[in-house]
Amino acid sequence: MYTYDQRRKAIELYLKYDLQVDPVIKKLGYPSRRILYKWYKEYISQGGFPEKHTKKSIYSDEQKHTAIEYYFNHGRTLSHTIQVLGYPSKIT
Repeated sequence: MYTYDQRRKAIELYLKYDLQVDPVIKKLGYPSRRILYKWYKEYISQGGFPEKHTKKSIYSDEQKHTAIEYYFNHGRTLSHTIQVLGYPSKIT
């Protein structure tokens, strides 16, 4: 799996080298031809680089704070805290 910055750098070099794959792979040591073509196709279809994706939290900061306070003030039982607050799972 490559980072957003690695992908962006590879595409920038690919464009700089007039769509030549070998110089990009030689300079960076990655990606494969197939992957670079795939990234370029995505780049063209999206009209540029997509924004960096950040994982959005399921729970708000306020909900997390409430859960932590309840957990520490009521016996430190995770399953009980989840049940009382109505949260669906232990995953955060």
